[in-house]
Amino acid sequence: MATSQKAEIEAKLAEINAEIEAIEALEEEIRTADTIGDTRLSKLFHEARTTSASYWSTATAFCQIEDGEVVVKSLDKLSDGRWAPETRQRFDVILSVGVRPFMSSELFIDAIESELWQNKAGRLENKGHYENHLKMIEHEEAMSQ
Repeated sequence: MATSQKAEIEAKLAEINAEIEAIEALEEEIRTADTIGDTRLSKLFHEARTTSASYWSTATAFCQIEDGEVVVKSLDKLSDGRWAPETRQRFDVILSVGVRPFMSSELFIDAIESELWQNKAGRLENKGHYENHLKMIEHEEAMSQ
C-alpha cells in the first residue's frame, strides 16, 4: 500500500518539478530576449498594448505545458472581473496583463514576471505538501522495520 502511494507521490512531484522548470524557462526567455517580439508572449504583449482600455481591462494568454514548454493556446480579453473557475481549470498556466495602450516592454515584463511567479508559487506550495507526505510515508516505513 505505502509503496504504491509513494510511487504516486513521486510521480506527482516529478510532474510538478517539470511544470516549474517550464515556467522558469519562460521567465528566462522573457528576461533575456532582445525584444518581446522574439518571445512566445509577443501576441499577448501586442494585445495588451494595442487594445482599447475604454472597454477591455485585461488581456490573457491561456497556456498548456507540453513537452516541458509553456505553449500559448489562445488569447482573450476581459472587460471586468475574473475568468470563471471552469475556464481556469482547463489550462496549466494563465497569464493576465492589464490593458495599457502603448505599454512599454519593461512594464509588460514586470507584469508577466508577477504572473509567472503566481503560477509557480502555487506549484511550489503543492510540491511542499507532497514532499511532506512522502517524508511521512518514509518515516512510517522506517519505523515499521
